[in-house]
Amino acid sequence: MKKIYLLILLFYSFFISNGLTEMKFVTKNISGSSFYVDFDSIKKKSGYLYYWALTDYSETKSSGTNSIKGFYQLDCDLMRYKFMSDHAYTGNMGTGKITVNNTPDIEWNYNSPGSAGLYVNQIVCDY
Repeated sequence: MKKIYLLILLFYSFFISNGLTEMKFVTKNISGSSFYVDFDSIKKKSGYLYYWALTDYSETKSSGTNSIKGFYQLDCDLMRYKFMSDHAYTGNMGTGKITVNNTPDIEWNYNSPGSAGLYVNQIVCDY
């Protein structure tokens, strides 16, 4: 019986982590890259928001990356964020081969005023 529960848990975890949740378009930046958020993933814990997002690049990066899925920790009071996990993909919209799988940030990051990243964070904070 424990094996069945474990298999169900692994099956569920696989599909949730592989994008069966719905990413919703939020904005584009001036270079044409698109930014998406999984609004159903937003959770609040200890004063921070946590959520999944996807950046779909308009042009392939020199590393071969076309998109990135990231799990973020967001501090809405100071409008700063950390990557908890991010995965770079060779295909658009989080498809293809994973080329980079980064570890969580130690330091906080800040988006530039007027940037698409700042706009996405404001939308998540207001959700």
